[in-house]
Amino acid sequence: MADIKISQLTAKASDLANTDEFAIAEDDGAGGFVSKKITGAEIKGGLQEELVSGTNIKTINGTSVLGSGDLVVGGGGGGGGIQSPIIGPVFNFATSASITAKTPSSNTMQSNEILFHVYFPAQDYTCGSFRINVRTASTGVGRIMVYSAVHPTVNDGRPGALLYSSTDLDMTTTGVKSVTTTFNFTAGTVYYLAFQCEASPNVTAIHKDALIPCGTNGTLLIPAFRQINSSYSSGAPNPAAINTFDTSAQPMIIMYKQ
Repeated sequence: MADIKISQLTAKASDLANTDEFAIAEDDGAGGFVSKKITGAEIKGGLQEELVSGTNIKTINGTSVLGSGDLVVGGGGGGGGIQSPIIGPVFNFATSASITAKTPSSNTMQSNEILFHVYFPAQDYTCGSFRINVRTASTGVGRIMVYSAVHPTVNDGRPGALLYSSTDLDMTTTGVKSVTTTFNFTAGTVYYLAFQCEASPNVTAIHKDALIPCGTNGTLLIPAFRQINSSYSSGAPNPAAINTFDTSAQPMIIMYKQ
């Protein structure tokens, strides 16, 4: 065979196979070289295999970790959140937006106002019923609502889209008012629990210091947003249209796990 340059050889045009063979000149340790062969399998033996997402390298929450740039890791199922007590069958406890064990207070609602306070569940769960306790009765009815923290026109975390609105709850008698439902809460998602009445009943409320602040005004922590002059007869507003804030105890809306 005539001498030929390596650059003149026909390209393999395929990936290295384990059975491919190569001629090498191995250092004999005495200043010379010994001709030997090496296979493709021996060449690849010390190399890392090509990474294939989901095959030989794991994904994070279904997202590939391959490629350049940063990977932002958020909460998946069972992600973070704040709530008390733990949701479950222990003593048939319910959950609410209260995060500290403060003595319950009370709130006398104003006609056609809506009060919104933050709820941040630490677990995925399905709410089977919402409840609120009327301490002093009043004429008319009331409703419990759940809002997202995503507003369609303002990106600042205020109450946004209406996710749930109860049927009318009778405010003309005292006691616990309950509505059966199926509402799914997602761990680590910010919600707003809201309450509105036609008139002015007094309801059991969560102490303002037991709530997650939704903002500050100077040095004053703000436990809730407020929407005034929202006609009850017009239904639950969607989206919410808060126009002030509130610094008092907030209606204690409690949720029982389904």
